[in-house]
Amino acid sequence: MSRPIYNDVLYKKLLDEKVVEISRTFFGEEYWENKKNHGVLVAYDFIPSNGELKLLETNTNVGIFKEYIPYFDFQALGTFCRRNRYTKIIAVVNSYWYDQRGWGAKTTPSKDFMSLLESMLSGFGVNLELISAPEYPRPIPKIDIDENTFVLRFSFDPESKIDEMAADKNLFIGHIKKAGLSNLLPTSGDNLFEEKYENGLFP
Repeated sequence: MSRPIYNDVLYKKLLDEKVVEISRTFFGEEYWENKKNHGVLVAYDFIPSNGELKLLETNTNVGIFKEYIPYFDFQALGTFCRRNRYTKIIAVVNSYWYDQRGWGAKTTPSKDFMSLLESMLSGFGVNLELISAPEYPRPIPKIDIDENTFVLRFSFDPESKIDEMAADKNLFIGHIKKAGLSNLLPTSGDNLFEEKYENGLFP
C-alpha cells in the first residue's frame, strides 16, 4: 500500500484559509479591551491529515529566524498599512532574545527579518520603530499612539487573554470548540505524527 503524497498547493491554500478563520475569533473588546490599532504575531501549529489540516497549538512567543523569511507575507502587511492609513509601526520585541550574542545564538526576530521589514514598510511610506518589552512576568505597559500608528507585538504579554490561551492548551482547545471550529482539532487517538509522506515534503 503506497503512502499518501503531501500536496503542497492544497495545504498552502488550507493554511491561508484556516489561519484567517482562527484569527478572526480573537477580534473584539473581549481580547483587546480599549486598545486600538494593536496586533500580535501568532503562530499556529498544524499537521496535515488526509487532505485536511489539524490544529495542534498556538504560540505568541514566536521564534522568527532568518530561514523563516520566505514564509512571511511582507506585501500583505504593507497593503494592510496603506489601507488603514498607518504611517508608523511600533514593533514590541523581547530585548533579551533580540540582542542574543555568542556562538550559535539566534536573535528573534532575526535582524535580517527586521531589516527587510523596515525596508519593505519604507516602500509603503511607513516608518518602523522598535521598543523593548519589559522582562517577564511584567506586563507590557500602555503605549500612547495616534490614529496613524499600529503596534505590532512580537513578544509575550502575561495580561493578554490571547497569550493566556497560547500558554494553556486546554484554554485554547476550549476556545476553538466554543468558536465552532472543533473540526480543526485532532480526534482522540489519531496518530498524526506517525503519518509518512511518499514525497517527503512535509514542512
